[in-house]
Amino acid sequence: MTNVKTILESYERTGSYRKTACEVGVAHNTVRRYVLRAQAAREGTIDAIIPETRDIIQPCRVVTDEIRGIIHRILEKNRHKKKKQRCNAKLIWRYLIRIGHSLSYTTVKREVAKWKEIHGYREVFIAQETNEGQRAEFDFGTTWLTFDTGPAQAPMASFVLNNSLYRFSLLTHRETLMDIIEAHIAFFNEIGGVPETIFYDNPKTIMINPKVNGWNQRFLAFSAHYGFTPHACTIRSPNEKGTTEESVRYVRQSVFAEQSVFPSTHEANQFLREKLDEMNGYPVYRRSLTPHDGLVEERNHFKPLPTLDYANYIIKQARISKYSIATFETNKYSVPEQYPGKTVTLKIFLDRIEMIDSDQIMATHPRLYGRDDYSLDICHYLQTFEYKPGSLANSRVFKQLHITIQRLYHDFYADKPKEFLPLLCLLKEYPAESIVRAIDLLEAYGMVPNHDTVRCILTQQPFQIAEPISCPGMDITVEQPDLTVFNRLMGV
Repeated sequence: MTNVKTILESYERTGSYRKTACEVGVAHNTVRRYVLRAQAAREGTIDAIIPETRDIIQPCRVVTDEIRGIIHRILEKNRHKKKKQRCNAKLIWRYLIRIGHSLSYTTVKREVAKWKEIHGYREVFIAQETNEGQRAEFDFGTTWLTFDTGPAQAPMASFVLNNSLYRFSLLTHRETLMDIIEAHIAFFNEIGGVPETIFYDNPKTIMINPKVNGWNQRFLAFSAHYGFTPHACTIRSPNEKGTTEESVRYVRQSVFAEQSVFPSTHEANQFLREKLDEMNGYPVYRRSLTPHDGLVEERNHFKPLPTLDYANYIIKQARISKYSIATFETNKYSVPEQYPGKTVTLKIFLDRIEMIDSDQIMATHPRLYGRDDYSLDICHYLQTFEYKPGSLANSRVFKQLHITIQRLYHDFYADKPKEFLPLLCLLKEYPAESIVRAIDLLEAYGMVPNHDTVRCILTQQPFQIAEPISCPGMDITVEQPDLTVFNRLMGV
């Protein structure tokens, strides 16, 4: 801030209040006041330009005793109201404006803050100490990771046992009810039992109506199967399950600050499990046991795991398009061409989708989590290719095959696609990786792979040549076979 000496020196040089004000950056009235006080000090009228004690007493022009009394009475009434139904500063300000007073919202906020400093109330929290096996807490968090498909926000289901502080986390594809149930099953298998109660913060996937404890019926059936009691925290009261609130942040920062790039969710979960195992071995502040050791003792108080596994799936009906494709969540799955219906029953798991026909599984696809992706099995279209062979080369299902199989077609069978179909039929019996290895082996010996030669390679069984057999009392000896003719025919 500009001092008085600078103002006086500038005034002596310029001789003008306004020029001095512009030069030193203060109001011209301020310059005039200090110039006049300097003259008075030289004449002896006052002792100093700036008095040693300056008590500035300025009467309040807006907040009168009447207004102050209204504000204080409203704040006193707040003591007896529910926390979320109390009048805040904005509501008090609007009330004062409505009854004819004129003042700013900031003035009311300042008066409310002064009253709270003297008469304010504070919320008191009760510390909890749970017994072994009594309570666990659940929450969802998110973390940004980079996969081969690009950066993505990965949901992370987190559990913590309140007694031992044992932590468990699992990355999921989404935050659906199926993902929540799958995370619970993994958690129960990890700790080797089921705690008595699990606390939640009212996620919409399992709480239909938090105000009346309206639980999702499917989740209640799951909790009954495992024998735990779900408990919902008060809305907007994270302190009621503060252990897991802190655990989500702690796990996310401790694990993925070190590494955040993975090929897929599977590798990320493997890394997460390794780091959690390491973290649960660290000593915990003011606890005699590490979470690992605490879990060993707490495990004796858990409820046992159920004998039967919980079937975590949903059933959906899907229409079959003219391309023999069923759609689920914008992703497309091929349906066997032999299936005659116009709709198909989908049994949807987290990792796969099964197509059901009269309690029989007629096809299985890995579940896709992108948008408008395709999972097509060429075995579902082989009969159609028999009378439409020309459509093979540019078909979407053919372009999803291994690049070696596509190259083999374009190199040797582009003009005779029907001769290539028997080789594709081998995909019904053998995995594509085995067929690709057989093709590479035949091409290495300069042979054109076809159905018969590939099948010959695939059906080979390793065997050990026996020693010559002699029969006592009989003049018969079985010699070792000569395989040179066979090797010559096979080009070996």
